[in-house]
Amino acid sequence: MAPLGSAPGRAPWLTRLADPAEVLAGVPVRADPRWLEWAWLTAPAGRATVEAGIRACYRLDGLAEPASIVWADSPYTGVMLRRLAQPL
Repeated sequence: MAPLGSAPGRAPWLTRLADPAEVLAGVPVRADPRWLEWAWLTAPAGRATVEAGIRACYRLDGLAEPASIVWADSPYTGVMLRRLAQPL
């Protein structure tokens, strides 16, 4: 894959994108190919659809729906937001 370390805005330690086939080669579970495609998407999420699905999952499990769903730009930002939300 193409080197990314020199690309503007990229972390210097990031040298290449992972090849999905390489990463998933060791996964013992066979998944629907669409899931594998979706796992690697970087396009914006259809937030309304995703939030409806999250709420439906809560209802299916007999749980109260979340009062709000917080979106973050990255997993790192999500972790930081979660840490800020915890009481000190």
